[in-house]
Amino acid sequence: MCYYSLDPFGEVRGDLQAGIVASTIANANKGKNGRAFTPADFMPLIKKPDQSEGDMLAQMEAIARGK
Repeated sequence: MCYYSLDPFGEVRGDLQAGIVASTIANANKGKNGRAFTPADFMPLIKKPDQSEGDMLAQMEAIARGK
């Protein structure tokens, strides 16, 4: 427990590390007007806010337009 408090490890820590790498790559390749990604966007166990139907539709339309 003492070692873990100094240097956490396990699934959550691994997901965070992978999320940092993935968000860095995604942000380097996003368009100028695209929103910035965070590591949480790529972490499967992080609770994400619910989207409204309008938000989802707008996001799908933006993807279809290639933005």
